[in-house]
Amino acid sequence: MNIIADSLQNGQQLKSAKKILLPMTLSVPQLFLINSDVWQQQQQQQQQQQQSTPQREIEIVDSCTLSDTISHIKEEEPDPESSLEAQSPKFQLIDSETPLPEFSQHIKNHLQENNLSAVWGTFVDECAKYYYERFPNIQNSSEYQAIGRKMYKKYPAIGYEGKEPWSFFCKSLSQKIRHIKWKIKRKRLGLSPRRSRKAKDSKNVITNVKRKIDRRYTPSKQYKALLRELSDGWTNKSILESRIIEILQQTSKGRRTWLDAHSHRRLFSLIEEYPCFADGKYVVSDFLYLLNIQDAAELRQRLDSLFTAVGSLMDPPVENSSFLRKVQILRFMEDQIAFSRGRSSVTKSIIVHKINIAEHEMLQQVQSIENSSPLLFIFSDGVQLQKALVAGDKTIIHTNTTNLDEALIVLMATYYTFAVEYPKSFSQIFGLLQTYVVGEPYEGVKSSRYNSFVNILNSNFSLGFEDVED
Repeated sequence: MNIIADSLQNGQQLKSAKKILLPMTLSVPQLFLINSDVWQQQQQQQQQQQQSTPQREIEIVDSCTLSDTISHIKEEEPDPESSLEAQSPKFQLIDSETPLPEFSQHIKNHLQENNLSAVWGTFVDECAKYYYERFPNIQNSSEYQAIGRKMYKKYPAIGYEGKEPWSFFCKSLSQKIRHIKWKIKRKRLGLSPRRSRKAKDSKNVITNVKRKIDRRYTPSKQYKALLRELSDGWTNKSILESRIIEILQQTSKGRRTWLDAHSHRRLFSLIEEYPCFADGKYVVSDFLYLLNIQDAAELRQRLDSLFTAVGSLMDPPVENSSFLRKVQILRFMEDQIAFSRGRSSVTKSIIVHKINIAEHEMLQQVQSIENSSPLLFIFSDGVQLQKALVAGDKTIIHTNTTNLDEALIVLMATYYTFAVEYPKSFSQIFGLLQTYVVGEPYEGVKSSRYNSFVNILNSNFSLGFEDVED
């Protein structure tokens, strides 16, 4: 720097070159070149080259500023990769050739079963994750339309009423990807979610504790549309039985989630949403779907075998030959396995038998209080079964049968379809039926009498479920 200062004092001017980018520090030989005639000579020699070759800037100095004798200041070679990036677009657009996601097996199963509404949230989540990871700049409507059109062509289950069958899917996917971007942006900026204000005296605050609901299964527009179709068709009597069963299967998973969040008045509330459940055959249909059983005939056969086996254990033996004999056998089972009654001599039964009631008065005889457990009300002339109704929670389900075995299956199906827990007073008989008719082990609390009865039953008969109970 002293050389530059001395030159200025002597009235000399520092010679400049075009577009010189000086380094932060220069050695003494470099400063000497700049202030000498050598610099000017180099500049004159390269002026002709500048006329034919475009001038090119480099990171530290121009190619015409310093000679090749300065070994540690060199011109950088162009990066071939950066050249390719400059020629190609900033990001790739999604089009009809873009491959679709590879879904989880859980989603694949629902796509094949045309039951996507039950897992719609998870389906959209997987799509959003796939496309955002590969195309983080996705934003054009044409891209979403390309995805939706191709997705609908391969998986018609995503179709929903609208401008296009895939429009609702595109909207859901767009919203999910925007939400992902928003979360990443907040995290990058160091923003945390808002926290609710704490009460001044938290010790005396009473909070409403609600069940945690999986937001991925929050009823979608498609789910609501199916319920509306079912309700309107049921009211107008314009919907086919096959379509009702199809809707029940498509909404099964969402319905189970809804039931988990509604512990109070499940029968009443669910029948308001699904009026078809007032007909026992649709309750049984859902029951069979949950159990993955094709036909209720298998359940009837198991129940008949159980009645026959228990009847032969009675003293004197009772043949499983008529409606009244079946009632007798059922009540014998209830009495044999019930919890100790103490001073009480009456065992509560899951059936209420009324005799010689006029048909127009039968419904008046069916009584149930709010939130009560389902029971089977049976009406007979003393010999034959005339009508059977399942009632509970101020709700009536018509079994539409005069066969006690079929009516009992509707009762069992009601507990499954409406996700109702067995009350303690009925838990032992329902546990026994669950074991030997449904084929699922009963894991609730068992009375000592229950265990003894099961051991006797298993040691004398082969009912097909010997290994279920210990």
